[in-house]
Amino acid sequence: MQHESSATFKLVYTSTSSTSSTSSQQVTLEQMPPDQAFRTNTGEVLFDGSKTYYCSISSGSAPSCVSISGDQNPVAGLMQVYNGATYVQAMEGWQSELAAGITGYHLSFSSATFAGQPSECVQWDYQGSSAKYCVTSSGVLAYVGGGASSGTTSFELTSYSTSVSPSDFSLPNGATVSTAS
Repeated sequence: MQHESSATFKLVYTSTSSTSSTSSQQVTLEQMPPDQAFRTNTGEVLFDGSKTYYCSISSGSAPSCVSISGDQNPVAGLMQVYNGATYVQAMEGWQSELAAGITGYHLSFSSATFAGQPSECVQWDYQGSSAKYCVTSSGVLAYVGGGASSGTTSFELTSYSTSVSPSDFSLPNGATVSTAS
């Protein structure tokens, strides 16, 4: 995902849990350097190269944002969570465990497509627990899933685009903005 640090993109992920009574949640990551955005159902973090805006969104009230000046970019750290390289390291660790011959440990490889992006996947199974990681050929996290007999959780890339609107980096409509002291 090294080239992604200077690329323009919009990634939408959907998170689901078999043990949660709430519906699925969405996470959106967008970048058009220097602008970056991280959005969830309840808020967003926007970075414009010199200021960061933390915005809370709740139904029934106007969005409220707090601005913080400075070139420190908290969104960059959030982007790293979705960097496929993070998960490739975990996959390499699983290969080491398999090579060690741990009884009951199983590792399988597959190909899949997420949001139209070809991806490579690794699934790890051990004593009733499992995990599956998939990374697109461009190095973007495409899927994380797994669990145990008590429940499963998945986080899946559901939309991928290299077309981003500058308006996506604007503050939410009707937002009140305060400055952090």
